[in-house]
Amino acid sequence: MTGRTPRRLVLARHAESAGNVAGLWQGQSGLGLTCRGLAQAAALAQRLADEASLAAVVCSDQRRALETVAPLRRQASVPCDGDARWRELDVGTWAGRPVAEVRQREPERFAAFWQGRAPAGGDGETVGQLRARVREALVELQHGLAEGATAVVVTHGWALRAAVGELAGLADGQECGLGGVGNAALCVLELAAAEPGAPWQVTAYDDRSHLPAQLRARPDRRAA
Repeated sequence: MTGRTPRRLVLARHAESAGNVAGLWQGQSGLGLTCRGLAQAAALAQRLADEASLAAVVCSDQRRALETVAPLRRQASVPCDGDARWRELDVGTWAGRPVAEVRQREPERFAAFWQGRAPAGGDGETVGQLRARVREALVELQHGLAEGATAVVVTHGWALRAAVGELAGLADGQECGLGGVGNAALCVLELAAAEPGAPWQVTAYDDRSHLPAQLRARPDRRAA
């Protein structure tokens, strides 16, 4: 036992957007939340506002993330800044297209992307490029996070998995094997060790317990 009070990082995926309902690759598009998504955002804010020692809130600067964090910004007493490094994966020519259609019509390109060998859509980002910008944001966030403090990040599905992979010490590309995370769901990581570079412990993944039952169900889609 170290006797240290862990630092905590709570990663939240944005609430349901119009693109989620349609099963689209959203990437860095500007689609906003549905009515159901707004209700999810309100429930998420209530859960996160109760976080002890909440020291920082950051979010992607995309519309669906900003709309998700808006209720929390009204409740919490800490500032919340939009950060482009927490944007979703740039999916290139796949943006706006149905996920199922891409998988059916471009199986080889889709498989190469999913395995971390090629950029999304042929001209978007690779998983490695996404992880590099998320890594930069994480280094900055951790540097300002004191022992026992909690930081919240509101981001997107692929960016969230990249962050979990980075903090948990997974090799580049292994985050592709992590399960999906539902809209307005949480992943919680803790770090008690003092050694630089020590991996964070994942204490919750795809946690939707704060959502009412009618807002909790998640379609099994791989949309970004």
